[in-house]
Amino acid sequence: MNSQQPEVVDHCANEECGAEIYFGQDCYQVGHELVCSGGCLVKKLRARTVIAGRKPAEPEQVEKPVPCTRCGFDDEFIVDYEANGTEFTFCGNCGQRVEGPVTHDPAE
Repeated sequence: MNSQQPEVVDHCANEECGAEIYFGQDCYQVGHELVCSGGCLVKKLRARTVIAGRKPAEPEQVEKPVPCTRCGFDDEFIVDYEANGTEFTFCGNCGQRVEGPVTHDPAE
């Protein structure tokens, strides 16, 4: 093995991801399994955001967010501005820049 390449010790337990997890990498443990990111942790736990004190919407009434094309994270996209004032959006998990609007066609 080349000592320059990090050793793969596991794969992300989020079935939608499966990314390699390397020796020394920060990750999360769920039981005996590892997940590679906060987004994958949320998905593995099947957690969702709710407003305290309010009845959560029924699952079929919640609009499905568009996942990031790089990491699959679909919870948070961040809007920022370049030095020239141009607005752009990127994934809050991996930083991948999103081209076009972050929307989902409910008919899909």
